[in-house]
Amino acid sequence: QPSLSYPSGHSAQCAADTRESADGTAGSGNRAASPLAQLAHCGSARSARSVVPGTNPVARCRFPTRQSTPCSATMHKRSLATAVLCGGLRVAAAHSATNCTAAHSALVAFGEAVMTFKPRPATPVHVALPLAAPAAEVVQAVGGAELNVAVALSRVSAAPIASYVSVLPHGPLGDAVRSAAEASGVATENVVVDGSPHSVLGTLHVVDDGSGPRPHYQRHHSAFATVASGDTFDWPSLLSPAKWLHVTGITPLLGPGPAAAWSTALEAAAATDGCDVSLDFNHRPALGSLEELWALVQPHVAARAVTLLMLSEDSLRRLAEREGVWPGEGAEHASQAAALSSLRQRWGVPLLGCCFKRAAAPREAASGGLKDTQEHKNTLFGGGGVVRWSVVATAAGEVSTGDTPVVHRPREALGGGDAW
Repeated sequence: QPSLSYPSGHSAQCAADTRESADGTAGSGNRAASPLAQLAHCGSARSARSVVPGTNPVARCRFPTRQSTPCSATMHKRSLATAVLCGGLRVAAAHSATNCTAAHSALVAFGEAVMTFKPRPATPVHVALPLAAPAAEVVQAVGGAELNVAVALSRVSAAPIASYVSVLPHGPLGDAVRSAAEASGVATENVVVDGSPHSVLGTLHVVDDGSGPRPHYQRHHSAFATVASGDTFDWPSLLSPAKWLHVTGITPLLGPGPAAAWSTALEAAAATDGCDVSLDFNHRPALGSLEELWALVQPHVAARAVTLLMLSEDSLRRLAEREGVWPGEGAEHASQAAALSSLRQRWGVPLLGCCFKRAAAPREAASGGLKDTQEHKNTLFGGGGVVRWSVVATAAGEVSTGDTPVVHRPREALGGGDAW
């Protein structure tokens, strides 16, 4: 167990716990409901649905499939995804096998995709290619904060449940993004293709600039940044069958067009019955200041258009200080917990969360221990892995995965946070 964690919150209404063990198999016990199940139970008032006694709750949800797909009573991953997406319904692990069909995705993720280039991680069995300096081996992969979430959610579901909305360039680069998304079960039929002659895809290079490996973006002239606008997408049509719209704070700082598309999407979700908004604040200093981003996000929070708002540790502290609710003294995690609760009440956000991570040396990763030092918070530097857990403040208290953290090994310079 990590030494720095919040105690898990508990909800008396939650069903018996069903959780996934470290090796990916389903397990169950007599402990309190898992944090994810509690979060699903708390849900949002405007997306909660009634269930007729004696019926299968899954069959009554808008659960998207491209074809009739049987619900497996033994697939815990499917039950978790269903519990979250069905607006607070807790799906029992032993529900009956029922065909769940719908024409549209339950989650719509909107944002820019990028092609990422990262240094190849060293492994004991890795044999380097005979490259002359300064050539180096890199791993090329499709990325993008919003797309990562859609892919992660699709991978823990037995049926396609997420769709991706974006602008991609015509040609092999855009095709590579769509192929990667579709290979993970993410629908891409609502992606707009830019056919202009010099349309490009944004890129992310992880480069050591002398202070350690750092992300360097090239996205200002991408197809998404230049084409996306307030009238590019038919949001009422895209969101009318959806349960969630997932966006981040990256998009509105990419330019006037993307900002207009982002705001239009949030406004359309607020006007769509049964569609909640998940907003990952995801402040990127290279795109703009925290004050600039909060000025764009705050009106939507004040309008009660956001159901789940996720923050980083740094954003949590800075926004709490800005609002005058940061405790200042005392243990760091106690201050974070108090600030998270205070901000949730002040802003009126049903679910306010924060993701935590620490770089862990191999021995600490194995034992679960953590060091609360700046070096260990900076996961771009050394260590044998990254320990991750999350906390969400709700009206019923806090729920946490602090007692069941995930250790990612080997450590990656970046890439796991969005999906987490």
